[in-house]
Amino acid sequence: MLISKTRLTIVWTLIAAAALAAAIGCGSSTPEPEIVEVIREVQVEVPVEVIKEVEVLKEVEVPVEVVREVVVEKVVEVPVEVVKEVVVEKVVEVPIEVIKEVRVEVPVEKVVTATPRPTATPLPTPPAAPIKPINNTLSAGTFHTCALRESGEAVCWGNDGHGRASPPDGRFAAISAGNEHACALRESGEAVCWGRNYRHETESPSGKFTAISAALYYTCALRENGEALCWGLNEDGRASPPSVQFTAISAGNYHACGLRENGEAVCWGNDQNGKASPPVGRFTAISAGENHTCALSEINSQVLCWGNTDYSIDETFTSIDAGNDYACALRDDGEVVCWGNNDDGQASPPGGQFTAISAGWEHACGLRENGEAECWGLNSSGQASPPGGRFAQPGAVAQPGE
Repeated sequence: MLISKTRLTIVWTLIAAAALAAAIGCGSSTPEPEIVEVIREVQVEVPVEVIKEVEVLKEVEVPVEVVREVVVEKVVEVPVEVVKEVVVEKVVEVPIEVIKEVRVEVPVEKVVTATPRPTATPLPTPPAAPIKPINNTLSAGTFHTCALRESGEAVCWGNDGHGRASPPDGRFAAISAGNEHACALRESGEAVCWGRNYRHETESPSGKFTAISAALYYTCALRENGEALCWGLNEDGRASPPSVQFTAISAGNYHACGLRENGEAVCWGNDQNGKASPPVGRFTAISAGENHTCALSEINSQVLCWGNTDYSIDETFTSIDAGNDYACALRDDGEVVCWGNNDDGQASPPGGQFTAISAGWEHACGLRENGEAECWGLNSSGQASPPGGRFAQPGAVAQPGE
């Protein structure tokens, strides 16, 4: 098909504009750098039906501001090597307002399918390390200790003032010994407490719980939805936990702490010496003691303590429990390591392997692999003299609510 020189100029103007529009439609915001000449504005109108075929002989650049609106029947990408040379014998100017709408047909054989740009996939947030199993079958209190038999029966020994060492009958899934009282969770998740009711610490609320921790005249527990609930003495706000969800909870004598789902530690209550001000980080286990708090870091399960005992151990542990100015931790090989106040030998554990530990006020206890209990430290009321027989290992009894 023959096209006049004047029309050829306009045809090239329009086909170059279409090529630019096609490039933009395929995801390219700038023309190819090889297109170096700029087609200026021309002053003639070309019927759309005239534009059918053009032999392109020279690369040119069309500034975006020249093209106001382009209607392209098929958006394609035209490779630069197709554009070779255009012979333009006459160039005239056309006012910009003349160029309003252009329809361009591009031969299919000269179309190269655009390759979509890959969409960047955002990096996922690393999940928090799983919370380590809580020792819920053995608990050393102030002057008494409680544990669960393999049958779920609760057994306590030591000082029995106010009935603190006389648990009710029935099967339990978790147990905790406090100062002058103790609490346990039945297999249904119901909380049951006994002993001295000095500040309503044994008046457990109704409903289901998944964890429980008894301390000095107050008790804390976790609801099934992770809500923390405390009752009893609320001096310094120890029984007023924040309204967030937790996966673990531990009540000390004057403050309490919990772990959130992301491993963040949160504490409340008396903050003397900073015991209720946990460091930034992610943890897998936590224990509130008398005047300090200890936790296992997500990084290699290392021990980190804060409060009046600023202590850390660069070793791997599976569980930890804080007492009265001392703490004990269980290595991954089953050996117990204790540090801090050792006035009554509470920080001098026996050798051998254990599967669970609990640090009381000035005595501590552990479970051997055969289920027998062994205690060390202060034994003024028989709190460090456990009865014979096998006790349940952590996780061996039905979990609360199951």
